[in-house]
Amino acid sequence: MRKNSRIDLDKLAVKLGLPLKFLRWQAATVQTSYRVYTIPKSNGKMRTIEAPSRQLKFIQSRLVATVLPHKVSSCATAFVSGKNITDNARPHLNKPVVLGMDIKNFFPSLSYKLLFDYLMKNGFTPDAAKTVTALCTFNGHLPQGAVTSPHLANLLLYEFDLAIRRYVRRFATYTRYADDLTFSGDFGENEISAIISRCRMELRPLGLKLNPDKTHVSRRGSRQQITGLVVNDKIQAPRELRRSLRQEMYYLNRFWERECHRFTDERLESLLGKINFVWNIDRGNAEFSEYRRQLLEIKKFRCSSPR
Repeated sequence: MRKNSRIDLDKLAVKLGLPLKFLRWQAATVQTSYRVYTIPKSNGKMRTIEAPSRQLKFIQSRLVATVLPHKVSSCATAFVSGKNITDNARPHLNKPVVLGMDIKNFFPSLSYKLLFDYLMKNGFTPDAAKTVTALCTFNGHLPQGAVTSPHLANLLLYEFDLAIRRYVRRFATYTRYADDLTFSGDFGENEISAIISRCRMELRPLGLKLNPDKTHVSRRGSRQQITGLVVNDKIQAPRELRRSLRQEMYYLNRFWERECHRFTDERLESLLGKINFVWNIDRGNAEFSEYRRQLLEIKKFRCSSPR
């Protein structure tokens, strides 16, 4: 890239539509612009969320829209417009072997230095790279909760995705959904060991590691599950989830009029979220389409009723 075509601080400010002085101030004070809190994960543990202020969130949105490269590998299915977990699962449908792996501490392990070096290699001057990196990191890493983090994660793992796809192309299909790596095909123990070793090697320069507790192999005849979806014969939500949702909807329909106070807004939102999860996998499912309709009607009624 020619030197005069690189993005410097002046070009950065113009692209963002912000005064350069304000941009420098925000980059210098970014560590005070986050609210940190925790939310429960599905496994009972807690997830730390680092949420930017409204002002910083606006700047990060502008960075994604006007400044940062838009280069995502075809293997990546998370944080990509028009793609979801169903797109991640579909290539692995009805395969003899499914290998799943997880990158440990994904966002906290994507560092300030890693992003700064990436920007320096992709058309930013040192000052501009330093400013953008400051606006997109918190305590030295990509914060889980920032607008830019999902987009940057896909950029930073672009070369990793290409390298892994090239390595397995003759014997396996590969997709990545954020920190979940999935491989499928007709392969044996030697190939499984080789894939794991290769992933470890390619992740090392990024400062990333596999989570050994979340590496699993499932073969035809057992339940093959990817990012919460079963892919043995068709893509569907796990049987246990569908059964529990039926029970909750049965209870709601039977006791709503008498015990509606037990169904808090939070409980209804959680239930609707789970119903939407199943419904989005198979929108032709009449049963869960009806459950969704009922919950949306209740939500509409609640919003229009005086408290």
